[in-house]
Amino acid sequence: MMNNEAENKATKQDHNKIFLGMGKSITKAEDERPIDIPESILDRHIYLAGATGSGKTMLLRLLAYQLIRAGYGVLFIDMKGEHKVWEDMWRACCFSGRQNDFTYFSPIVGSDKFPRTTVKWNPLILGDANVVTSKIMDAIGNDDPASGFYEKVKYDVLFSIISCMKKIDAVPTLKDIAFVLDAPANMETLIKITPEGQAKQGLQNKLKEWNTNPRLWLQNYIGTKVAIQELCTGLQGTLCNAVKPTLSVTDMIEKGGVTYCYLPTMMAKTAMSSVGKLLFSEIKTVAANIQVSNGTKKTKFAIIMDECEELYSPVIKCLFSKARPVGINMIVGHQTITDIDYEVRNKNFVLSIMDDIATKLIMQIMNKTSAKWLIENAGVPISPNHLMEKSSLNNDGLEVGELIAKIDEEIYKVKVLAIGREISDPALEYPTYDYGEALNLAARAEK
Repeated sequence: MMNNEAENKATKQDHNKIFLGMGKSITKAEDERPIDIPESILDRHIYLAGATGSGKTMLLRLLAYQLIRAGYGVLFIDMKGEHKVWEDMWRACCFSGRQNDFTYFSPIVGSDKFPRTTVKWNPLILGDANVVTSKIMDAIGNDDPASGFYEKVKYDVLFSIISCMKKIDAVPTLKDIAFVLDAPANMETLIKITPEGQAKQGLQNKLKEWNTNPRLWLQNYIGTKVAIQELCTGLQGTLCNAVKPTLSVTDMIEKGGVTYCYLPTMMAKTAMSSVGKLLFSEIKTVAANIQVSNGTKKTKFAIIMDECEELYSPVIKCLFSKARPVGINMIVGHQTITDIDYEVRNKNFVLSIMDDIATKLIMQIMNKTSAKWLIENAGVPISPNHLMEKSSLNNDGLEVGELIAKIDEEIYKVKVLAIGREISDPALEYPTYDYGEALNLAARAEK
């Protein structure tokens, strides 16, 4: 039984720590105490693994809620669309007086379960031609023939087009790039309005190639054309082509914005993954700019990824290893190493990420092979059968199950706290709130 002192500690919110729940030491039976993650450890990232239904999303909701209440900026990237996530984030903003910090970024609007409006973004604004081209290549460039029809994206033609667009007095969009790649006459139009210089000469050379041998041009650049068109049409076309964008990744990170990003890969996996990768490429650019301009000054920002295996890339690996000095904290949750291996096709990639993570949280694992792998590589010396025990998650959502936590080399079995009456926050006593109506205030402000 938990004594009164421990229970009081468990229910008292400390905005300098992220509280997980009550934990029992694996090696010391008498060691039972509240388990939390202090800020000094939080900025060394969090890794969360668990099978479907083990309570990962509930735990990530708890982390997002407490981070917002503690004054952090939060970007929650959700590929499956759990409406309770954004509701908890919005509620945390309301209780903290941070309603104006909240934004929703997704092609899914007008649903009863999600906000009615979305912010819009333009990935071509931040950075010079080289930076912008690199961002696009990070998102859609791939030389792996097994990856689909994005394997022939070419840096040179994108750089030539974007270089010219950066020279004219206009806000370029991905739709403009698609227009230029659609026909030689369109490329000639851009050349005519571009001032004399190296950028113009580079695109003139590309046009000459196109007119001289159209078949060879098509062979070389069809992949680039198709990939850009994909980012301009359908669900993703509404998000990333704003002439007057209402989402600034720089402001979101530097000013501590709270953004729920729902990218429905069930509807358009490749395109939604590309949008997510574009977003991470821009985050890397912002982090680099902060490091150069602010020196040792750190922001307080957390990126939470829920089952985002499709987004794993060298950019995310870079953020895990390089983002800490500027105060960007990575929190990643996924199912099993089998899923990672299928999506990424490289276990070494995951291992390199885990090397940069101080806090490992493991919930119930259904696959014994994955359990063994996690025990070996997360440094958790317990039996695989222990990880495969049934979760204590119940139907009313007051518990999110149990997990094994490795925090600063100590290992605990933790009964995780759920957002609800266990947290000593009087505001949470209100059982209902019209989130959609409240968000109309933000929508009107955008106008």
